[in-house]
Amino acid sequence: MNSSRTATTSSVTGKDKLTAALALPVGVLGLLGSAGVAMVRTFVFRDTTLDVLFVGIVAAGSFAFTACLILLCYAFVAQTYVYLPLLGDIDQWDEAERQWVE
Repeated sequence: MNSSRTATTSSVTGKDKLTAALALPVGVLGLLGSAGVAMVRTFVFRDTTLDVLFVGIVAAGSFAFTACLILLCYAFVAQTYVYLPLLGDIDQWDEAERQWVE
């Protein structure tokens, strides 16, 4: 009985730690995204060569930013469900607790 509570507690604690660890990458990506939008909005298109370079760099940065967001989403989804106990384990813990109570 005690081991089932310990397993559940450690599972929840591990999930909370991983969720908290994702706050920094989300904040950094939000800041970078805002900076990218500000750069694009304030850029003045005057010279063709500079325009082409800027558009290419912004396109590459946008692609990298999107890739980071997708990987962050995968990390969040994976950590949310990996640490949940299986339904069979919950049933076993519940049955063990019922036997202990009786």
